[in-house]
Amino acid sequence: MNMYTAIANGIANERSHLALHRSYFTARNPTPGTGIASKDAAIARDPLVANMTLFNDSKNNSSFDPRIIIPVRLRIEARSVNTTASDLFAAFYTDEIDRRASGGTAITEVPSVNSAETGYATPTSAATIYFGAVVCAAASTEIKHFTEEISTTILKADDTFDFWFGDAPGLVNQVGATGYKETTTWVVPPLWILPGASLLFQSWGTAQAADPAFAFEFSYLDHKI
Repeated sequence: MNMYTAIANGIANERSHLALHRSYFTARNPTPGTGIASKDAAIARDPLVANMTLFNDSKNNSSFDPRIIIPVRLRIEARSVNTTASDLFAAFYTDEIDRRASGGTAITEVPSVNSAETGYATPTSAATIYFGAVVCAAASTEIKHFTEEISTTILKADDTFDFWFGDAPGLVNQVGATGYKETTTWVVPPLWILPGASLLFQSWGTAQAADPAFAFEFSYLDHKI
């Protein structure tokens, strides 16, 4: 089961999904169908470069109680390709510090709940998310959780990679015909991003002259500890 299902099923409440109704958030590129450029010519894994960083800001931010951030799904779609590349690799790392130093596009997450109730307050997340050509600080206590060759050829526009944390609802890779997107599904180990820690997503390709630009959608749980 994916991480949302696992957490919901673990809550001692016959209405367990409602216990998480203020905890589920989604972050995506601001303009649908348009990719965000990543760092040019990343031909090997570089700890100082990332496609996406997420920082759990609840350690030092008095606006939040201590939170745990639990990734559920990251879906990326190539909108421009990695020219001259012969493959594409992807990696997920965590660290105990905020790894983003500069660069990238700041992403505003949205909650998966809305209400017209009197006194309703829109949930906010302790996650700080950047996507694109993110420049990273030096690693502190970096842990590798996933590294895979996710494509064995140069990308095509609309190639899509669907990363699920913990498990996927259906491990079905879709090879699209003309006019349909080609999608591959990957399972990443379950991850828990504690206060003051960060998550990095990185990609690179052998001999590529330019990184792809990706459209993306990232879903996660942000829950009080």
